[in-house]
Order: sequence, then structure tokens, then C-alpha cells
Amino acid sequence: MADYRPIDITVYPQIFQQFATYKTVIQGRSPATVEDYLSDLSLFFRVYKFLQMSRAVPLDEISIDDIDIPFLEHVTRTEIFAVFNYLVNERG
Repeated sequence: MADYRPIDITVYPQIFQQFATYKTVIQGRSPATVEDYLSDLSLFFRVYKFLQMSRAVPLDEISIDDIDIPFLEHVTRTEIFAVFNYLVNERG
């Protein structure tokens, strides 16, 4: 069995923290799985903002601290597909 290692969800936006808590407590996902989810969400929204900013700032310098429900409500399907396209074609 793998060693238990708690994850620090406080470094993520509040909405991500709520998601992580739900996945861990309600759905019983492992800390490693939840950490992977948080990593994927972080990358997705950094790429999203990167594309919105015309690729002006390196991905690792893009803050996602402002991601919340009102922000998410304005993300379009086309923008989601643009992120996926970037991830598949630019990042491999």
C-alpha cells in the first residue's frame, strides 16, 4: 500500500478546494487521485487564461486564484475545446 500523504488544498482557489473535499469525503477518492484532479484543473485554467491573454505570459506565471463560480459561468464550449486543442497539439 502507498504511503498516505495528505495534500495541501489551501494553495488552490476556493472552488477547487470545495471540489477536492467533495471528491475525498463524499466520493472516497484517494489523496493521490484528488491531487491529480487538482493538477489537471490548474493546468486547464492556466492554459485557458494563457490563450485569453494571447500567450503573453508563461503558463507557470499565470495565477488561477480568481477562478470561482461566476468565472466558470462565462467559460464557453468553444473555449474549452480551444484549451483541449492546445493541450493536444502544443503540449503533446
